[in-house]
Amino acid sequence: MVVDDINKQKKLFHYTFGQGKIGGIVFFNDTVLRPEVGQCLKIFYCVTKDRKGEKRSIVLNVEKTTEMNPNALKTIQGRLELKYKDGSWDGSPDFAFIGDYYVHRSVLCEYNITADCNVTADVIYAGQGKWKVIKIHQ
Repeated sequence: MVVDDINKQKKLFHYTFGQGKIGGIVFFNDTVLRPEVGQCLKIFYCVTKDRKGEKRSIVLNVEKTTEMNPNALKTIQGRLELKYKDGSWDGSPDFAFIGDYYVHRSVLCEYNITADCNVTADVIYAGQGKWKVIKIHQ
């Protein structure tokens, strides 16, 4: 599985197995690991149903791994194209796309991208058939 989001305020991280798979959360107090977004981990879990009959995973153990999950994390190459919302007040891009892959403004800021360019990037499965960029290789 791959860590796709970390919420330090709520003291948890969210993970995904990739397309067509259920993901879940791990609370910091359930593990000593403090992973980064994009880090692959080995997770041992069981699946139960809640009161409404919906599937829910219960984490039993989490370990570091060097294995990669191509259903949830991959590297792409392409043309990054900046996008601006109407009335952008500071002239900086609001988001971008590399083909169909979404690039959040925070990623653009982190890598100081101010113009369209060719890039290699790591993308993570974001659910519902969509992928988002988490890292740009420079």
